[in-house]
Amino acid sequence: ESVEELARSALRQYGGVHVLCNNAGVGTGGQAKIWELPQADWDWVYGVNFWGVLHGLRAFVPVMLEQGDECHIVNTASIAGLTPGGSIYGATKTGVVNISETLVRQLNMAESNIGVSVLCPGFVNTQILNSSRNRPDASQEPQSGDDVPESARRLGEVIATQIHNGKDPLEIGTIVLDAIKQNRFYVLTDDVWIDAIEAWPGYVLAGGPPTPSREMVRLLESALNPDA
Repeated sequence: ESVEELARSALRQYGGVHVLCNNAGVGTGGQAKIWELPQADWDWVYGVNFWGVLHGLRAFVPVMLEQGDECHIVNTASIAGLTPGGSIYGATKTGVVNISETLVRQLNMAESNIGVSVLCPGFVNTQILNSSRNRPDASQEPQSGDDVPESARRLGEVIATQIHNGKDPLEIGTIVLDAIKQNRFYVLTDDVWIDAIEAWPGYVLAGGPPTPSREMVRLLESALNPDA
């Protein structure tokens, strides 16, 4: 209901909508085993990361189609949506990539003037590790597991450092603006994950399973050997 009201409010104020950015992302339980994560964690992260994007599409695409003007939609996924793993977060972002691929095909078939981009950034300096501050049920703390190995804990610390030292959101915004102007669908922000993306089809055709990318290996080695 709130997203639908946003669409109505935008139309009242501006008379039309030409650029839609579905930018939604929270994370929890990154170091916990997926079979031990509570249903509340799955519901919350999917509710924001996946359903947040889908609600945006359902509320705004009909408006854009009715306008008939040149428009553009940017769905924020993650590099986790194009590479193996990622727990709940990775699962939701893979879903965002998939619905974006479906969306651009269906809009093209409808001969619309709506372009689509799916943003798959690497590490960005945001507050995503503090996502729980926005959790509706404050009593539901993110589940990290009581038996998390020391190496997993260290990996979490390494990732936190990577996020802190990640790209400035304003730099990502410049990349997105350029993608909109060029009508570019897949929008990547880092070269370090290219090998993982390129390797994915090989794992599938060979029957898998996937192995960690060079960048993930580097992060794992940093966690296992913090003084190296």
